[in-house]
Amino acid sequence: MFNLLDHVFISEESLLSLQIISHESHPNSQGWSVDSKSSDGKENLSIYGLLHPLASTPQGRAHLRHMFLNPTSNLDIITDRQCTISMLLESNNQEKTRRAVSIIIDGIPPLAFNLVGSMIDKTVDFEETKFQQRYSVKPGIDVELDKLKRLYDGMDSLLTKAANAITEDLPTWARRHIKSCIFLPQLGFLTVVEQDSQQTNGRFDVEFTSNGHWKKSFTDNETVYYKNRYMTDLDDEFGDIYSQISGRTRVVRPSSQIY
Repeated sequence: MFNLLDHVFISEESLLSLQIISHESHPNSQGWSVDSKSSDGKENLSIYGLLHPLASTPQGRAHLRHMFLNPTSNLDIITDRQCTISMLLESNNQEKTRRAVSIIIDGIPPLAFNLVGSMIDKTVDFEETKFQQRYSVKPGIDVELDKLKRLYDGMDSLLTKAANAITEDLPTWARRHIKSCIFLPQLGFLTVVEQDSQQTNGRFDVEFTSNGHWKKSFTDNETVYYKNRYMTDLDDEFGDIYSQISGRTRVVRPSSQIY
């Protein structure tokens, strides 16, 4: 079960600065990129880039990327991973592992392979999985998951209404600074405020955060992201929808549909 407390949030700036991922261009137009929609990323100039070729399946590469973008803080999981790596690095375990895999495969009836393949095909949305680079479940498999996805997909209209409501509550001079409302995984709902040089001494920030009704979450260049009453209400009502979808998706595995 997905637990938000077991994961560490790392901003994209930190991921790039630490060279965990890389978006830089490469003269080889066929080079691998961390962005699935781009093919011109530098090869082997990030930690993910170094390990990416070692993942032999699309599912493995998607899971590897997920592990880097959502690092765990659970010591039990970290210890298990270290033990597994240590075991696999032992040269005398290679032949044992090969024989064990052969025995397992030979002991599985062909009918079971067909059954598993059929259940995977019925459950996994391969096109969406490839596009998002993470495991995705087909509609109609799980009612709760479908409901969460519909809510997430329809969030644009919800955020537009929230932005309009916030704007109406503000004085005229401040309305033009409201850019939009957004949702960010782990951070929740935020109001995006665009600041410019006409804001003398940060007038917007001074007037709206001093009374405690607005709280600055973070700043990105000239854009500031705030929590306010409207955003808190949405957080309370919907929670972290993205994490809920991720958690529910992990529950709805093809194996859980076999029996």
